[in-house]
Amino acid sequence: MRLNSATSIILAVIFQLLFAITGKGQSIDTAKVTLGLKNESLSTAIKKIEQQSSFRFFYRDADIRPFSHLNLVPGTRTVKQTLEFLLQNTSLSFRQIEGNILLKRKGRQASYEIKGRVLKGLDKEPMSNASVFLSNTTIGNKTAGDGAFTLREVKPGKYILVTSIVGFETYSQTITVSDANITLPDIEPFPATIVLDEVSIHPKTTANWERNYNWFKDEFLGRSEIAKECKILNPDVLDLDYDETKSSLTASSSDFLDIENEALGYKIKYLLTNFTLVNRLSANYYLDYRGAVFFEEMIGTPAQEKHWQKRRYQVYEGSIMHFLRSAINNRIDEEGFRIQQFSIYSNPDRPSDSLINAKIKKFKLLNNARPDSLALWVKKSKLPKTFQTLMPFTLNEQDIIKTTKQPGQYSFGCENDGLYIAYSKTHHYHINYQLKYLDNSGNTENTLINFNAPCAFFNSSGVISNPNSLLFYGACAKKRVAELLPADYETPESEGRLLFFLR
Repeated sequence: MRLNSATSIILAVIFQLLFAITGKGQSIDTAKVTLGLKNESLSTAIKKIEQQSSFRFFYRDADIRPFSHLNLVPGTRTVKQTLEFLLQNTSLSFRQIEGNILLKRKGRQASYEIKGRVLKGLDKEPMSNASVFLSNTTIGNKTAGDGAFTLREVKPGKYILVTSIVGFETYSQTITVSDANITLPDIEPFPATIVLDEVSIHPKTTANWERNYNWFKDEFLGRSEIAKECKILNPDVLDLDYDETKSSLTASSSDFLDIENEALGYKIKYLLTNFTLVNRLSANYYLDYRGAVFFEEMIGTPAQEKHWQKRRYQVYEGSIMHFLRSAINNRIDEEGFRIQQFSIYSNPDRPSDSLINAKIKKFKLLNNARPDSLALWVKKSKLPKTFQTLMPFTLNEQDIIKTTKQPGQYSFGCENDGLYIAYSKTHHYHINYQLKYLDNSGNTENTLINFNAPCAFFNSSGVISNPNSLLFYGACAKKRVAELLPADYETPESEGRLLFFLR
């Protein structure tokens, strides 16, 4: 039921009166409880606090239900300290109203400003009209006449700040926003240098260039229905090169690629630093592309903007961004995800390569060696080095997500094994043929992640900071720039939802 503002105000007053009826006098800053938890639920912790104090908790069951594996070292603390420990990595906040404690979802996350100046590297003169933005976001600005810029509404997290202006080298640096505004040291880009003997000319009117460009578009933008509504407005800034001997297509851009995504309502500027496509039609297929990207929301009619919001949310659902945001808020199951461990382990029946090679060499040199001895070791050399098995049990958030020393930064991994992630809003998952289903053309829900490093790192927005640490197979591997959402994308708020209910 949708509630109007008057109804909401009346309900808030009623709740305040209800809170005021119960006990007074105690403060969560001074009242103490003795509590220890080992893999227990938040509901259990609340009951223990209520038993040891005169406080009564109010909350929505759906808000606390996901938090079922909490740990707390036994000790005596104030109620405030206890709640801070329990809720530090959750999406919940708390506050005292008289003798009651209200638990609810956190509101809009705090945001900060980044300020700085851009000066010419040679003479330190101010640079006006330079583009300064946080890569993979909608947050950006132009420098003023004195070279100054301000980036507003920046949420805590780790970002790459990019400065670009024609004729100068592109500047980038990593910035971590935690709990305060940031003023950067002066940024001083130098004029771009062109090494003439390394310049290669690729005529853009030849049939080969058109062929290469079409290959590039298919892999860079994707082949989805959304990709069909994406246009690269300035393909002339692309440098494409195809190596026949290596069956590899490489690309880079001398300036930002201007892309219009009519399906999602974004104008995208993408400075392509690397694009490599190898063996696009073979089993040795490999794709890697990188660069700085800036999003600008299009302005449309109310109907268009409603349509864009709907399409953006459809792209968000089941994405890695959706998955990681759900994980840090302990809502994986509630949001429709299921995780299984993809175990990779050594074949116990296959000796090491060094032993196999030594035995084969030995029996080849012995004139009187039995033929079956040599055949045995040749057979062992053909055994697979590793086995891969999809484990039948499911994992939870605590199995794969860890906090780090940096605020708003998390690590993601599974002890060098892979992860099979299935997504279904109705919790109807494919059970018996997960791995075979990955390459199915109709697979839009199932993804296998293998790790090139012990773990990947990501921020509270669900954006991975070391993407080369991961390899994707299945649904997420099919998504390209056309399905890319900015890191500061926010899902539409549910209309008419009560912030809390009395239990």
